[in-house]
Amino acid sequence: MENFDYVKELCLNKEELFINNFDKIMSILSTNEIYMLFKDKNVLKVIVENDLFFKNFKFLAKKTNDLYPIFYDLYEYEHNYIFNNIEKIIKYQFVDCGIISSYYDKFFDFCNYIHHSFDNIIDYVDNNINLSSSFDVSSYIVKILCKKYKESVIRNIDFFIEKTKYPLYLKKILKDNNYDKSIIDKIDNKIDNNIDKVIYEILDDQISFYKIKNDRIMDFLKIVIKELCEYEKVKYHDISRLSSGAYSNAVSIGNKVLKIGQKRHIFNIKNNKRFLKPLYRNEIKKDNEVLFCIEITELVDTENITLEDVYSLYKELRDKKLVWTDCKEDNIGRLIKDNKIYFNDIDKVDKVATSYQDDNFEILKAGDLVIIDNDYIYDEDYFFQNEDQIFIPSENFEEFETRYQEEKINNRKK
Repeated sequence: MENFDYVKELCLNKEELFINNFDKIMSILSTNEIYMLFKDKNVLKVIVENDLFFKNFKFLAKKTNDLYPIFYDLYEYEHNYIFNNIEKIIKYQFVDCGIISSYYDKFFDFCNYIHHSFDNIIDYVDNNINLSSSFDVSSYIVKILCKKYKESVIRNIDFFIEKTKYPLYLKKILKDNNYDKSIIDKIDNKIDNNIDKVIYEILDDQISFYKIKNDRIMDFLKIVIKELCEYEKVKYHDISRLSSGAYSNAVSIGNKVLKIGQKRHIFNIKNNKRFLKPLYRNEIKKDNEVLFCIEITELVDTENITLEDVYSLYKELRDKKLVWTDCKEDNIGRLIKDNKIYFNDIDKVDKVATSYQDDNFEILKAGDLVIIDNDYIYDEDYFFQNEDQIFIPSENFEEFETRYQEEKINNRKK
């Protein structure tokens, strides 16, 4: 407490020295001592009248690692001092704090405490803060508000729906938090009448939306989604986001899965019966540049997949001279229907429509395991010649490969 008493004495009796050396004086205090200092009204008078807090905003943020206790003290002492600087607080939250949910809880609790409008926050962030193009301010705010301030979401729902970049994601948040049908109907209407936004959401940060935003490509994607919806007898608002892979994002459209993403490291690989058969799998190019990759498959059951299930497929592929480096539970599923194409009486799709090196028409049955993400599958010769250049994302790979080689040796000894 010796430092605290010394600093308080400086403020009250040597005000000019305190003002001129505020940052240096704060540097000798602990975080708790700084919090204590801001609770003293005599000290607050000097700080507010000379704008010492916001003039030293970044330093204090770094020093304390959490400014919210101070915000409350400043608000209680002088409301206008906070309101006149609210944009700095918003910037602090969205730029300096990063996407840490505990800080957003504090932020929205504070905004609610001072009765600051949540829609003003979105407007300011959208217009003044350069966030990642894939960061949806509206949906993220709703996600946080849903915990404590459901009425605020309902009151501002039209605003949130209008502002969201990702309507499918916003709908999921609202449904997960049991909002009334009338609210869901509003977001459904937004989705049904804004297919461009749905496409943008599917592309997400995987691909530059502006890079491919021309009439021919957008029309192609609209036709693909429209035909899948019509065949599956669903509306645009029935499209659901699925978990994304390393190279692509995925949505379900009825019983179909649409994946769109970046250029793959290796796209033309040998076909295999364990690959989930695609209705369409191709690279979309412009002037020989791959703009994005697209794949359409059947929906599968991804629940209750075990590590042993993964190894069984890893081993099977290795026996076929294929190396699968992204071997994990998330990348396999169990067939709901036989591994065939179910679209307009199409029996099979050849390599022209799938970009596989060969045709493979062997049909696995419902209940069998299939690989649903084959972005990291290589020919054995290619893999071992280029091993040091290949990214291996799965922690299981080395363990599986060691086990596979040991089993081969043991089988030879028998």
